Amino acid sequence: MKHTTNIFLHNLEICMAIKNRILKSLSAAENNNKNLLFTEALNNLNVAQNLCQTGLTAENYKPYEEIYDGLVLAVKNLINVGNVPELINLFNELLTYLKNLTQNEQNFKREIVFLPVQAAMWDSLESVWKEASEDPEHIITYVIPLPYVNLIFDKKQNTYVPDKWHWEKDKFPSYVPCIFFNDIDLKEMQPDVIFINNPYDDRNHITRVDNRFYSSMLKECTDRLIYIPYFIVKEPVTEEEMEDVVLQPGVLNSDLVITQSESVREHYINILSKGKPDCKSMWEKRIIALGSPKIDKIASLKREDYELPKKWQGIIKDKKVILYITSFIPQITNADKMLQKMRYVFNVFKKRKDVALWWRPHPLLKQSIKSKRPDLEKGYLKLEKEYIKENIGVYDDTGELERAICYSDAYYGDSSSVLTLYKYTEKPIMIENFNVLDE
Repeated sequence: MKHTTNIFLHNLEICMAIKNRILKSLSAAENNNKNLLFTEALNNLNVAQNLCQTGLTAENYKPYEEIYDGLVLAVKNLINVGNVPELINLFNELLTYLKNLTQNEQNFKREIVFLPVQAAMWDSLESVWKEASEDPEHIITYVIPLPYVNLIFDKKQNTYVPDKWHWEKDKFPSYVPCIFFNDIDLKEMQPDVIFINNPYDDRNHITRVDNRFYSSMLKECTDRLIYIPYFIVKEPVTEEEMEDVVLQPGVLNSDLVITQSESVREHYINILSKGKPDCKSMWEKRIIALGSPKIDKIASLKREDYELPKKWQGIIKDKKVILYITSFIPQITNADKMLQKMRYVFNVFKKRKDVALWWRPHPLLKQSIKSKRPDLEKGYLKLEKEYIKENIGVYDDTGELERAICYSDAYYGDSSSVLTLYKYTEKPIMIENFNVLDE
């Protein structure tokens, strides 16, 4: 996904969020001055000046500096000496000039907010964020990991209820500057663009984000809500297989949806306009095939870009590394054989001296077992604990999927979106067969 900033910003008629907030603060200062609330006027001026300085390059800010300094000096004098008509007139003249100058300014930086949920799914947004953050003269980026809650099925209430909240800021790569989700009011900020990778709102029965960050709410907070799926669709795929992926709130509420290929884009358009032929042209504009950042990430993998914990280094040494992926849908589908299969796999690799296992359970696997098959939870946790304690292999629950792909020599495990990504490495792949349980 190259040159996305041109596509999403420079070539689209979108609002300039910083300009709007500056004008709002200047108008507030003007009203404060009319009502002789000079201290409040000073506060609003300071907000506007800070925004202006942040939103422009040093060169573009120069014409504004003296005007703001003159306004601040005038209002400070008004605070000290009271209602002086000459000072009030000077303030009003400078403020009117400043508002007109700001209104006509075309060089304010755009603000782009990225709202990932789990760190393991950050790769679906990372290449877009990197490109945007490498253009500081035109763009300010914010990465705000969202809080999410695990859900469990309550038999008494016959519904899914919240279990435990999580916030994964510390699991994101160290080079990604994450912001606490309560530190920014998106409704007040009204950023130019918001990117999301979670389309479900209240329709996910495993995890759920805080309802403040549902796509239905976010669409009111920005001029451009853009959805990029956190997963890769295994192609070829039918429209019937795609329906559950497409008919989600995040897709319906977004101004743009980015798909991994033209064929997937066509499925989106056909599904969304099914029975509504008049809507087809609208979806053709809103669904764009630009590829996936997840694939961008795979194409640029280098081992030297990733550090391994010393414990992992000791496990891997000079061995061949097999990436073992256990995804929640295949595992839950084969739940009766799941634990037996995992133990069989661990026992096989436990005996090998030339090969190391690198196990990455899906981020939602543990919660899926708890929610869908609570009878297996104790056995799964016991098996997981044994695997880690006995150093059978690497246990990787970090957000850095690409590191695992990069260090591994082959893939083994479930058919999943990771497998689709792994194909781009051209390394060997073997799908797990749950019916093979004997050595």
